[in-house]
Order: sequence, then C-alpha cells, then structure tokens
Amino acid sequence: MNYSNETIAEQINIPSVFASYYASHFLRNYIIPEQGAYVILKPDFPFPLSYYLIPFTGVVCLIILVMSVVFVSICMN
Repeated sequence: MNYSNETIAEQINIPSVFASYYASHFLRNYIIPEQGAYVILKPDFPFPLSYYLIPFTGVVCLIILVMSVVFVSICMN
C-alpha cells in the first residue's frame, strides 16, 4: 500500500528534538508539557571501548615490533 501525495506531505509537520538523556530529564522536569506532547527517555550507549581499544593495541604492538627489530639489528652489528 504505497501512496504518495506531495501536497499532503507538505502539510505534515512533526516537531521533534533529539537531545541527550540528561537534557530529556531537564525537559521533563522544568518545562510545562503541552497537551499531546511527551518526552521519550532513551539512555545513551556506553563508551564503545572496542572501537578505540583494538586500533590502539594494534598501533602499540606495531611500535613494539619495530623497536624490537631495530634493537635486534643494532645488537647484531
């Protein structure tokens, strides 16, 4: 059931605000809610440790490997 009408689409107005979890608590507590308006609380995702830890350990291992190769080559001479 696909129906597209540009005049109807232009009349639709959906006001929305995307804010953090703490800002939504502030909005819920201090702003007088309008009739039909509501605040949805969605918690923030935790810090994505794997996105930063894996590349960091890769770079550190590469640096240690290069240092080891340089050290062994210096010791061999």
